[in-house]
Amino acid sequence: MKGKFSSMALLLSFAVFFAFTGSVSAAAKKPKDILAEKYPNEVVKIVKTDDINNDKKKESFSLNQVIFI
Repeated sequence: MKGKFSSMALLLSFAVFFAFTGSVSAAAKKPKDILAEKYPNEVVKIVKTDDINNDKKKESFSLNQVIFI
């Protein structure tokens, strides 16, 4: 009886947790799009993505041209 109650409580807690957590969408943006949003007056010439410091995470770097309006 006690095992049945604890499994039902666990199932109910999971149901409540997933019912109240909204869908989380963490879509990856391209570095070029992020730069275009943040700096609208710059034209991105080259964007490279590579592991610069050997930490097994890719970093993005760019070559930009500023347009003065």
